[in-house]
Order: sequence, then C-alpha cells, then structure tokens
Amino acid sequence: MKKLLLMVLTVAATLVVEKALAQDERKTNKERVENTKADVRRESREVKKDAKKAGRKMKRSAKKATGDAAEDVERGARKVKRDVRDNPN
Repeated sequence: MKKLLLMVLTVAATLVVEKALAQDERKTNKERVENTKADVRRESREVKKDAKKAGRKMKRSAKKATGDAAEDVERGARKVKRDVRDNPN
C-alpha cells in the first residue's frame, strides 16, 4: 500500500514539475518573441535614421556640386570678359 501511494505521489509530483517547466518555457518563448520584436523596432529606427542621414549628405553634396559648377561658370565668364577687354579683335 505504501509503495502504491509513493508511486502515485511520485507521478503526481512529476506531472506538476513538467507542467511548471512547460509554463516557464512558454513564458520564456513569449519573452524571447517580445525581445525580438523590440530588436526589430530598434533596428528599423536605426535604418530610418541612417537613411535620413544619407539623404541629407546627398542633398548637401548636390548643393555643393551645383555651387561649384556655378562658380566654374562665373569664373569662365570673367575670363571671357577679361580676354575680350584685353584683346578686342
């Protein structure tokens, strides 16, 4: 009788422990999913920020390039005026 009672208690304890472990694993998986979602959101923000920064750099370099081209044109125009003034033929 004692052996039977001991076996029943052992089986019950095993089931309780397995259930607790399963719940803990589900909770761990849920936390892992939440952490992954947070990582994805963080990465998305970083990518957006990098894209904005790259866009600003491109805009700045385009402004600089057009400014440089305008300066070249002005320089060429001044040279032509100077050449015409120095040599009217």
